[in-house]
Amino acid sequence: MTCEIMKAEHLEEIAQLQQQWAAEQLTYGLVAGTPEQIAEGLTPYCYVLKDAQRIIGYLMAEVRHDNAYCVFPKGASFVEVNDLFISKDHRSRGLGKALLRQCENDARQNGIQHMLLSSATKDAEAVRHFYTSNDYTIWTTQFFKSL
Repeated sequence: MTCEIMKAEHLEEIAQLQQQWAAEQLTYGLVAGTPEQIAEGLTPYCYVLKDAQRIIGYLMAEVRHDNAYCVFPKGASFVEVNDLFISKDHRSRGLGKALLRQCENDARQNGIQHMLLSSATKDAEAVRHFYTSNDYTIWTTQFFKSL
């Protein structure tokens, strides 16, 4: 497995992975993007994870400077993870952790000391376990109910 910065040449495969993600119905509200839409979110904090033949996972994140969140010190920048996905047949092998670590290490090297993410997963217990086992702290919880 190799981890590298996401490039334009990866966008078609990322779009296919997003279609897989949407078809699995793992999260609320996920709509797969087109390669053009995905390209709009490319930053130096976007990564792909490849096996010998194909992309098997990705992480997309961005640096935020607005710090509207009270969880970080006033004026602090942070990296916000927008998407993290590993294809179904490669899960539970530490690959999501590897993508997170790459993003965290790059952020740290660039002087950023904070990470933020949220999840619209339908399996909140599993995602809570994943992130807390990777040293993330739960900051807020939202609930919804359809009537």
